[in-house]
Amino acid sequence: LTTHCTAGWYRYTMKWEFHRDGSIRPLYGFTSTGSACTQNPRRHHAYWRFDFDIEGADDDYITETNAVGASVVFENEALRTWGAPSDGVAWSVLDTETERGYRVAPGAADYDTPVNPNTGIPEVDDFVKEDAVVARYQPGEIDDGGGGCSANFDTGSNSIVNDESVYDTDVVLWYRTGSTKPDIAPGTCYVVGPVLTP
Repeated sequence: LTTHCTAGWYRYTMKWEFHRDGSIRPLYGFTSTGSACTQNPRRHHAYWRFDFDIEGADDDYITETNAVGASVVFENEALRTWGAPSDGVAWSVLDTETERGYRVAPGAADYDTPVNPNTGIPEVDDFVKEDAVVARYQPGEIDDGGGGCSANFDTGSNSIVNDESVYDTDVVLWYRTGSTKPDIAPGTCYVVGPVLTP
């Protein structure tokens, strides 16, 4: 499935690749036209909101694992970052009864643009703070609720992360990807996104 979008001098594509082994590759690509506004390096980010509903919606949970085998089972909503590529962090959304589900692992290019560093510059630091958000499903929580360009999952009256239980219930996993566009010729497409494995 492919969607192409135009936003001024930017061009975006969202793709979903479905493979015979059951794996899924959601991909986010971007490029720009030739313009003075697009000749400087810049960062692009996208979030996916995965609501798998494995074996039904009411009895799922989320785990986090890393390359050294450490594992966390989330009891309450949480904000997460994946750290360095060598950490091998991934998340799984599983059914509590069957243990079936999907593993969400960062794609190789996703590490190229980490969350914004703490520079002390509000317009930079406030843009993207989390790589993943573990949340309980709520019908109205379909965006970060913060407005503007900043991703704000834990602030304001519409906060998504507010310590609700996320074990043996209907859960949502938000996953961030991003890419930094260097100062190069317009038309070069950058494609990033996670790998979903059953």
